[in-house]
Amino acid sequence: MKLRQRNRVYHLNLIEKGKNLEEKVKILIVDDDKSSQVTLKLIFERKNFEVKTVETGKAALEEIKIKFYNIILLDIKLPDIKGTELIKIIKKENPDIEIVMVTAFASMNTAIQALNDGASAYVTKPLNLEEVFLIISKVVEKQHLMFEKRKIEQALKQNEYRYRSLFENMLEGFALCKMIVDENDEPVDFIYLKINDAFEKLTGLKRAEVIGKKVTEMIPEIKGSEPNLIEIYGKVASTGKETKLEFFFEPLKIWLKVTVYSPEKGYFVAIFDNITEILVAEQELKESEEKFRTIAEQSIMGIAIIQEGIIKYFNEQSATLSGYSVEEINNWKPYEFQKVIHPDNREFVMEQTRKKQSGEKNVVTQHQYRLIQKSGELIWVENYSKTISYMGESADFVMSLNINDKVKAEQDLKESEEKFRTIAEQSFIGIIIIQDGVFIYANESMSRITEYTVKELMDWTPTELFNFVHPDDRDIAKANLKKLLEGVNEIPPYQSYKIITRSGELKWLNVYSKIIQYKNDKAVLSAILDVSDLKEAEKIIQEEVEKLKELDQIKDDLIKRVSHELRTPLTSIYSTSSLLLDVYEKEFSKKTLEFIKIIYDGGERLKRLVNNLIDVYYIESNNLKLEFLPENLCEIIEKCVNELKPILSSRQHEIYLDLTNNVYVDLDYDRFKQVIQNILANAIKYTPPRGKISIQLKDFNNYAEITIKDTGVGFNEQEKEKLFKRFGKIERYGKGMFLDTEGPGLGLYLSKEIVHLHGGEISLKSEGRNKGSSFTIRLYKNKNKN
Repeated sequence: MKLRQRNRVYHLNLIEKGKNLEEKVKILIVDDDKSSQVTLKLIFERKNFEVKTVETGKAALEEIKIKFYNIILLDIKLPDIKGTELIKIIKKENPDIEIVMVTAFASMNTAIQALNDGASAYVTKPLNLEEVFLIISKVVEKQHLMFEKRKIEQALKQNEYRYRSLFENMLEGFALCKMIVDENDEPVDFIYLKINDAFEKLTGLKRAEVIGKKVTEMIPEIKGSEPNLIEIYGKVASTGKETKLEFFFEPLKIWLKVTVYSPEKGYFVAIFDNITEILVAEQELKESEEKFRTIAEQSIMGIAIIQEGIIKYFNEQSATLSGYSVEEINNWKPYEFQKVIHPDNREFVMEQTRKKQSGEKNVVTQHQYRLIQKSGELIWVENYSKTISYMGESADFVMSLNINDKVKAEQDLKESEEKFRTIAEQSFIGIIIIQDGVFIYANESMSRITEYTVKELMDWTPTELFNFVHPDDRDIAKANLKKLLEGVNEIPPYQSYKIITRSGELKWLNVYSKIIQYKNDKAVLSAILDVSDLKEAEKIIQEEVEKLKELDQIKDDLIKRVSHELRTPLTSIYSTSSLLLDVYEKEFSKKTLEFIKIIYDGGERLKRLVNNLIDVYYIESNNLKLEFLPENLCEIIEKCVNELKPILSSRQHEIYLDLTNNVYVDLDYDRFKQVIQNILANAIKYTPPRGKISIQLKDFNNYAEITIKDTGVGFNEQEKEKLFKRFGKIERYGKGMFLDTEGPGLGLYLSKEIVHLHGGEISLKSEGRNKGSSFTIRLYKNKNKN
């Protein structure tokens, strides 16, 4: 069986090589007559045949198992088997071998039997060589025709299989269609004749619904769609000219890429693919690339893509970091970028690059190194890198950040920490740092204050942290620390707490705290001052203050009591002397009247003093009640001037009034009149005889302003500071000013307080001694505007 397969393989190879009549034909001569064998072998070899001779049927069967022969010349009479029996066996073994019977006893029956058994022809002995060559030629031609037919059939079968496999498995949609034209041969529709599975998948149209149907029945919208597919496909079907196009097919809402060709006139094949996802992906990729470039070009980080030592992409910041121009970097040779890495860091950086490229796991993807700029200046950069796929190949995606300032800041911080520790360890103030509820730093002074060692303080857990704080203050201390960490702004800059030292001693501490960054995390820095002695002193001072308050209260009570007690006898003295002067003036001598006048004047001054003392008491105890009513300031000023005219005349002063009429302000009439009288009386008293006094009233939108100006003795800076204070009398007696300076110095103090109770302002201007003075009172019409 194996030999038979080998023969068949050989035969197929023969077919595939396209053997023809000019090639050598293999002939096997089976005859027991030696002379015939030799003669025929020589004759056929001269005719360019390949010839083999055997004497028996058994030898012939062995030979055809080894080698394929086109023709066997078989003697019908053999010593071991009949020729007719051998035909059957040979044909069964290999039906492609052609057999020509050779016999010396020709008969019709013998010929028919040989042909029926599978022989192609027969010849009789003695052989007619011309006849033999003619038969051999026809047999070989028949055999080659059979081989060609089989080859064609096999190729057709193979092509059919390939076509069907391609048709059913192709990813593109396939449609064979027949074009429909009108009477003018213009394309108007087409019919689906055949479609594949991909057509169904890409369009959603089913084979059973489509085959034999017009496209306008299946997709009516195709008539008005762009491009005009019926027109384009009709042109291909009529001209046979292949065309390709890409378009958005509105009826199916998809992008198509179509190739159209015509297998025969009037028909066309459309091979198409849904490229919607591809176009969307391309658009997304384009947008992604644009976003990447936008981000990269605006980034503060240097961004580069390095592949096989060549910088494939870099942003402007990368060039800025290196100090090289874009053109210079583009001209760098492979791995030339290494020159910007400091020699001390170069080996490490390149080793990490190698590890990434080889897929090793122990790669440091974030590290710092010094970069050498083109100018030679060194800067520190932080490098972040990862392996990416770029244009289908592995590459390094590198981001570099200038951290020169950060490194310098870290160095400065380190130096600052060292300075801090030096200062802290030598400070007499306790210094601590609290982080995550524990002491992470405490100096020796803190140890001295608390009497605990630094190690003991540092070993305290969060629950032990406040154990040394006095129970009265412990919750407050915890709450304040929490507020400080939460950023609450209402906490005072420092807190005072009581603590209990290790020995049990009670101490007062002032704690000054603020939030700091310590080792990249939030912490509380506190400076602690032992103020136990200060607290003791404060306690003593407080006790003294309480005593002073007591005395002040006694003084106020005394003033109130004395003032009230003086009023009764004073009223009697004042009223009686006034009566004597007014009613009984003629009954007394001139000398006696002078004494009565002295008693009257003294009573009047004493009355003013008592009234002023009572007013002071009411003001300072917030008990002075005012009754606000709309009052005309012009009338109040004129009344005050009229009441003081006798004094003005006695001192021979000139007075000038510049008053705006009908200026109304809500005020207490009697109290404000008291203010004007006090200031005007002072101007009269402190201005030497024949002086000038002016009063001006101005009306503004929101306020009214009164200015009383004199040409009197004026005030220096020290006197200005004292003038509006209680008992702030300026002593001028004995200084050659010839002025009446009686009074305790309460008038201007009361005037200032009354003006303030009206929501107003009072001010003084004086350029110095003997340069006069100017008092200005401002009253607001709307009290809320002050």
